Amino acid sequence: MPIGSFFYENNVACWIYNRDTLQIVDVNNKSLSIYGYTDAEFRGSVRVSDLVPRQYERVFHKQLSGKVPEKPTVFLQVRRDGSLFEAIIITQPVRLNGFSCAYVMVVEGWQVIPDEPGKADRSNEERLVKQRFVQRANANL
Repeated sequence: MPIGSFFYENNVACWIYNRDTLQIVDVNNKSLSIYGYTDAEFRGSVRVSDLVPRQYERVFHKQLSGKVPEKPTVFLQVRRDGSLFEAIIITQPVRLNGFSCAYVMVVEGWQVIPDEPGKADRSNEERLVKQRFVQRANANL
């Protein structure tokens, strides 16, 4: 399988953005289905800041202004229709055609199964599941 096919057909949402302009420069098919944008929209008018809720833009921009995070980060994401989803964002710096960019993988779709249905506090259980997931992801880096 050619490396390009691996990127575009990957079952994990991936996109690459220019760190100076925050413009999306490449995106795979899974990202198109998760976020709901067309390929032309994603590469044309969508900026990284369009993918996070407005109330978190300052935090997000602060995170982007430094170096690319070395560990996975749980972040709320916004679809084209305005609906929200929580995802683990894994980011790696890359150089693309001489530009400073970042390669982003978006792992979405939390599923919470309490140890004892009806007895666990769902929000606490979700937090614990996310913590375990992030710990496993960090251990594999």
